[in-house]
Amino acid sequence: MNSQRWQKVEELFHAALEQEPGARAAYLDEVCNGDSELRRDVESLVAATDSKTGFLDRPAMEVEARALSRDTTGTLSGRQFAHYVIGPMLGAGGMAEVYRARDTDLNREVALKVLSGYSSLSAAGFGRFKREARLLASVSHPNIAAVYGFEQVGNMCALVMELIEGETLADRILRKRPTVDEALVIAGQIAAAVEAAHAKDIIHRDLKPSNIRLTIDGTVKVLDFGIAKMLQPIDDSAEHRSVGQNTFSTQVATIVGTVAYMSPEQARGWKVGRPTDIWAWGCVLFEMLAGARPFEGTVWTDMIARIASEDPDWSKLPSTTPDSVRLLLEDCLQKDAARRLPDIAEASRRIKNALTKSGTSTVAVPASEIALSIGSARALFLFIQFGLIAMYTAALYYIEKMDPGMSQIVLIMAMMGIAIRLFLISSVALSHYEAGRKFNRIFPLLFLFDGAWAASPLLTVPSIPFGVALAGAAALAYLPFSQRTLIHRIYGK
Repeated sequence: MNSQRWQKVEELFHAALEQEPGARAAYLDEVCNGDSELRRDVESLVAATDSKTGFLDRPAMEVEARALSRDTTGTLSGRQFAHYVIGPMLGAGGMAEVYRARDTDLNREVALKVLSGYSSLSAAGFGRFKREARLLASVSHPNIAAVYGFEQVGNMCALVMELIEGETLADRILRKRPTVDEALVIAGQIAAAVEAAHAKDIIHRDLKPSNIRLTIDGTVKVLDFGIAKMLQPIDDSAEHRSVGQNTFSTQVATIVGTVAYMSPEQARGWKVGRPTDIWAWGCVLFEMLAGARPFEGTVWTDMIARIASEDPDWSKLPSTTPDSVRLLLEDCLQKDAARRLPDIAEASRRIKNALTKSGTSTVAVPASEIALSIGSARALFLFIQFGLIAMYTAALYYIEKMDPGMSQIVLIMAMMGIAIRLFLISSVALSHYEAGRKFNRIFPLLFLFDGAWAASPLLTVPSIPFGVALAGAAALAYLPFSQRTLIHRIYGK
């Protein structure tokens, strides 16, 4: 679609929105004048738009979340679901909320993806959902987050998935852009995961940096294969989706996937397949190399226009990018799906060749920023609390050396400190999932309390060396922040 054609689509799209819903079909009959492709493009945009809620002015992810999210976001923590104890929420999107959970049967930590759109599935849709879930569970690959199964209790359904520790590729790019060699190694592992899924006819449909994690040891894990398709209660075997379906179906068909990584055919609501994942893979590799997405825009219509009619700004690629990788990206980002790279396995082969030629075929994937496991974070947090209890207890030894008024203050502060630390020890040691939330609530008080303790007359007692007192004061002033970091690692922010 060239820019002139897109301008025509956009003009008709905005004009159609100004018509009453019942009059839009007749209006499009008149203005499209028999051009079925033009009408289809306009209708696909109109179907995805709710002009009353300012859809066009919102980022794609906000629209996605508002379209399908529930009012009960984050309220499942602490509840029992089948034989899983639901822990803190790890994230939420348009189609699901993801919680950390404990499998009490197998005594392991898992990720529980509670599906928001599940209740909208028909009986036939639910049957297909189960078939898709079984198919996803059959895929075993080191670069794919495993699906253990699914559970249904009443009107709530969840996928049980492998819990992946580490940061997302999106966070990694923001924190520190990978080098060219690191980006190629990451892209190679992503391609291997996509290749394994395609071998079972599973299309990801929403491949993007936030759906890719780098584990603590540097392994790439791709998440959410096929989740978008599972929540579509319609049969998408036709070449083009029709409009006028039920609201849930239309929203999923047109909104799912972050717009910046959508292929032209996916953005237009057409049938998606392997070329769609190849396009998204190319977008991810471009972003790793350039530190910016290949197609940007302030609103999603701008992005779609660029995706449909413009080429990426190749000058954003670093000068050290091999010519073969630049050509690979060009092949992946062809507008016409038929001209795109035919198979993701070809991308893997060309990535390996590029790494071999650079002499860095054994370069390691950059490890996640999160180098401390949750178990280690919990142990360190508890160690700090026991250390503080020991300090408060030892402080009572000096009370008799103080004047009566000051000794009473120190006694009260010490007893309060011991009580707070015993509460935190019991909550965290017993994996009480409200502990993180409660810690965040009491953090300001904890900071003031430890700050007051650090500045208390206890540290000015002559018998305590000044250096020791100064070190103690500095440690107490810093400890609340270090404890909050550990709590966020254990329970999430």
